[in-house]
Amino acid sequence: MKNWNEFGVDVAQIHDCDKNPRLDSLGVLKLNNEDSEPYWALVSVWVAGSDEVSYGEAGSIGEVISMTEIPIVFCPFCGADLGSVLAKKHGPI
Repeated sequence: MKNWNEFGVDVAQIHDCDKNPRLDSLGVLKLNNEDSEPYWALVSVWVAGSDEVSYGEAGSIGEVISMTEIPIVFCPFCGADLGSVLAKKHGPI
């Protein structure tokens, strides 16, 4: 599992989904938001490897090339209702 905080992502909770085929680059995360309530999102991160550095797309291996978040209410991998997952772990939302 990736340490999302190292990428500047303020994570409130992680949905550990056994069906996620790309734990190295995709996360189903509940993100903290200073302007509103935390929300669930599918977060994708692309980190530079040696190819990206040699092609001049990044300055160093491990540099974040892009990060995308898409707000979600269900896990795209297992279909879990993330509100229900949260309620089971922490009480009603």
